[in-house]
Amino acid sequence: MASKKIIFFISILFLSYNCNKDSKVPIALAYILEDKTCVYLEPTRKSECMLFLNKEDTIDVIDKSIGDKSLGQKFNWRKVIREGKIGFLPIEGEVKLFQYVTMAPVSHPYRMVVNASRLRLRSLPSLKGEILELLPNGDQVSILGLSVTRYQIDGLSEVWARIKAPSEKIGFSFLGYLKYQESADTSNEEEMVEEGDAIQGFVAFKSPDHVAYLSPGGEKGYASEDYCSKGVTEKKGANLNGSGKYFLVDRKAPSGDTNYYKINKKLHHRGDNESMDTCIYAWVSEKDVEYHNEAFASWNLENYRDKFPEKFVRFANKNNLDFERTELKKLNFTESSEKQIYHAIIYYLSSDMAPDGEEEYILEETDNSFISLIGSKYEKFNFQDLNGDGINEIIAINDFRGSYTYEYFQISNNKAIKFLTIDYNDYEVDANQCIAKLNLASGEKSMSIKVNGSDDYDKICNHFTKDKKIGIYGHKNMYQLENGKLIR
Repeated sequence: MASKKIIFFISILFLSYNCNKDSKVPIALAYILEDKTCVYLEPTRKSECMLFLNKEDTIDVIDKSIGDKSLGQKFNWRKVIREGKIGFLPIEGEVKLFQYVTMAPVSHPYRMVVNASRLRLRSLPSLKGEILELLPNGDQVSILGLSVTRYQIDGLSEVWARIKAPSEKIGFSFLGYLKYQESADTSNEEEMVEEGDAIQGFVAFKSPDHVAYLSPGGEKGYASEDYCSKGVTEKKGANLNGSGKYFLVDRKAPSGDTNYYKINKKLHHRGDNESMDTCIYAWVSEKDVEYHNEAFASWNLENYRDKFPEKFVRFANKNNLDFERTELKKLNFTESSEKQIYHAIIYYLSSDMAPDGEEEYILEETDNSFISLIGSKYEKFNFQDLNGDGINEIIAINDFRGSYTYEYFQISNNKAIKFLTIDYNDYEVDANQCIAKLNLASGEKSMSIKVNGSDDYDKICNHFTKDKKIGIYGHKNMYQLENGKLIR
């Protein structure tokens, strides 16, 4: 069979730089969106401001993630440099407060096409940026850089792109309104060669050392594609250690006296401000894996039906869950519940670009499958009887570095009804606060509660119970909980 080549555009979001922690080589550029944005002397909120930057200023980024001096990796910073002086910007200032956006250059420009009736080219990577030009549908633009953080605009989750328009103007547009187009000039593109014959099935690595190649018997490494967007990929390291034992296969090709399999897999992990999927592609040697000539989903059904209900195996296959890293527990919320409720803990697949972690689901068993009552954006669930009726409520926890969100659910008639949200941020510069949103019988109510330092968090930004009623520290009212509503 004739060889077939598929071109993967390689976008190195952070340029190669000295791994020494004292390196001063810029790897990205931060664009300031708010006046009086503080650049700290040290990576801690207790530090003084080295300088203040204003809207439209820029500053070089020399390290994308530095642990907090006091809190470690729980609160991260961007390391920046201005006129030889080192400073720090809190990542929360980018992903929560929208004070700045970090843009990393691509290794070489590539083309995309405007996929909107009119696309605004802006002076900054933000809706606050001045409109420089309106680009009509179908215009081809060159991508020069991408933001390292993804944003939600008009229901789309995407990055900002630094682009060159046909008019030669350079500005910023939201990538959600551009679509991918292969460049006619492939002289600077990385190639991942599609050799050999198409096959199906999966492989299992024989040992924890998962060596990968960019081509059969060629250079070691693999390609990764953040968000599995079928667009830009990035060349990665030489092995897939920690990314699970099993991989899907779609091709087989010889190199010398050894056969190689082309594998692919979707990894679930956590980015700077959200959960995300990353797809990986590589070639592996037949000496390192066992090949199974059958559908992976069918193999899972056969091998895991004794450990999990068959309907859950089908649900897990559909949602790309790794059975080796999954726990499933029954939850009995009511004796008269017609359908069984389950608590599933899904441990991340991980590699050098996807750190270890876990997410949890609350699932309902239906006649034919499982459905998610409370989805995968949460890192942990606590179960507590808050209203004294003998049935646990669910507290869904999301801990993102300097912010904590508690969402409270009651299971009623096989539905998860959210009745309270407590959101605490310790990255506010002037005053800490938590925001409580209550689902009252009379309608939703929001309130802000001041916190005198993060040490008071457990006492202030939390709930308490008394006499079968629910209260919030710092708020005088007590509430009964009925059918997912709080009643005074």
